[in-house]
Amino acid sequence: MPLHLKFSPEPPEHPFAQEFFDCTICLQDDENGEIHGGLAVPLKLELHFEEQGKACPAGVLEVEGKPGIGKNGMVKVRARITKSSMEMDNQRFILQAHAKIEGAAVVLESHPMRAMTYHLNIENDGILDHDDAESKKSKDKAAVWYKDEGGREKCIQLNVTMVDAKGATVKDRPVRLKCVLKYDDSGMQVINQDILKLWTDSSGFAVGAGHGPVIELKKGVARIKARIEDVSKNHQGQSFRIEVGPDVEESPTDCDVQEALTRPVNVRSKRNKRRKAPAAGRHEPSPPRETRASA
Repeated sequence: MPLHLKFSPEPPEHPFAQEFFDCTICLQDDENGEIHGGLAVPLKLELHFEEQGKACPAGVLEVEGKPGIGKNGMVKVRARITKSSMEMDNQRFILQAHAKIEGAAVVLESHPMRAMTYHLNIENDGILDHDDAESKKSKDKAAVWYKDEGGREKCIQLNVTMVDAKGATVKDRPVRLKCVLKYDDSGMQVINQDILKLWTDSSGFAVGAGHGPVIELKKGVARIKARIEDVSKNHQGQSFRIEVGPDVEESPTDCDVQEALTRPVNVRSKRNKRRKAPAAGRHEPSPPRETRASA
C-alpha cells in the first residue's frame, strides 16, 4: 500500500527565531488520504535553505526529542530555528522530514518559512469607522465599508504595535513603516497605490500611499488613518486588505520585522435609499384640473 508523509498543520510561515513552534506529521494512504496507523516510522528532521537547497549549518534547527510516527499514524513535532532569516542572508527555510517507509526513502517538505525577530500587530485587524447597520453587513466574509458616507475624514484606523516573541511591545527600536493596498483573494498589490490615502494626527492631511507621510513606530506604536478612494466594483468586485510592514527599501536592516494585514474590506460608495411603496389599495389623489374663468 503506497504511503506518504504530510504536515497537518504545517509549520508557521513566519516563526519567531529562537522560539519553539509545533507542527504535526501524519502517515497517510496515497489512495484515500486517510491516516495509516499501526506502523512505527522513525523520522529525521533537517532544515534547508529554500533558494540553494543546501542543508543549514548545524545548530540552526533544534528539535525536541527523537520524533517518529507512532502506532496512531502521527507525531507532534516541536522545533525552533535559532537564527533569524536576516542573520542568514535573508533566506527562507524549508523544514524537511526524512523517513523510510516499507523500504522506500520518503522526503516531506514544508512551505517556505522566514524566521523573524519581531511581528507587527494591527488592533482588531483594523478599526472601521462605520455605524451599527454598516458593521453588520459583509460580503464573502469581508467587512462592507461605505467610503462616501460620513465625510472625507471617514477612515480605517490602523493602531500598529511591534511585539517580540513573548507578546511584549518593543519600545526601543524605531522602525519606518510602509502601507500597501492589496487584493484579498490573490494577495497581489493594487497597481494604483494612490487610491490608498494615509495620514496621521501629526501630518494632518491625506496623501497617496506612494507619496505619504513618513510613518514611524515610536515606542513600539504607530497610529495611522487610511482611506480607500475607489470602490470594489471597479476592481471586479474584489475586496481589499492593507498591509503594514517595515519599509525595507529605506531601511533593509528591518527585514526581521514581520508585516501585518488588516481584515478584508469590500469598499462601496453609498447605500441605496429605497422609496417606500404606497400601501395596497391606496391611490394618490389626482391633481385638480385647471379651469379658466369665462370672459
